[in-house]
Amino acid sequence: MGSSKSSEVKVTEAVSQDLKQVKAEIKGMTCEIGCARLIQSKLYKTEGVTFASVSFSDSSGVITYDANRISAEDLRAIIEDAGGGDIYTVVALYDIPNISR
Repeated sequence: MGSSKSSEVKVTEAVSQDLKQVKAEIKGMTCEIGCARLIQSKLYKTEGVTFASVSFSDSSGVITYDANRISAEDLRAIIEDAGGGDIYTVVALYDIPNISR
């Protein structure tokens, strides 16, 4: 009475990253700690975002993300929803070409 063990083979697909970088012009920030850091924190907690730096003094943020996992328009929505949806507005998103990998 032998027991048969079933062996499971896990197959994972390795998807290469498609890293892109954008600069977002953000309207509605009133301070560095409460606004810029809040937005930056929300971005960092987002799957697919590998880097985020938001500056109150420049009214902008630079975000590096994996385009295979998230889009620039998704980033816009995350920024605009960070303050409950009625505080921050992304007035422009610019692609930053040639990021190093």
